[in-house]
Amino acid sequence: MVDWRATLAAADRIGVAQFYVEQEPPFPGPPRGSLGRSIAFLQQINRA
Repeated sequence: MVDWRATLAAADRIGVAQFYVEQEPPFPGPPRGSLGRSIAFLQQINRA
């Protein structure tokens, strides 16, 4: 498991400006919906 809060915090500390979300099948529903959930998750944990 990846500790995304710690990973994103470390990325912020070193000045990472862009993040990319990679999606690989199987998707739980339509690919764009799955991507939207992934982005929402990353945005939510980055604010915490």
